[in-house]
Amino acid sequence: MSIDEANPLSKLQFWRRNRLPLILQSEAAECGLACLAMVAGFHG
Repeated sequence: MSIDEANPLSKLQFWRRNRLPLILQSEAAECGLACLAMVAGFHG
């Protein structure tokens, strides 16, 4: 048995077709708004 066969995590693919859009916040109070904008941008 090789290392790849022994480790079940090696079969998982951690890639996605869409990337998460990067929204920078200008102030610390805008973290929630930036988070919602990135989630909305990811889901269209």
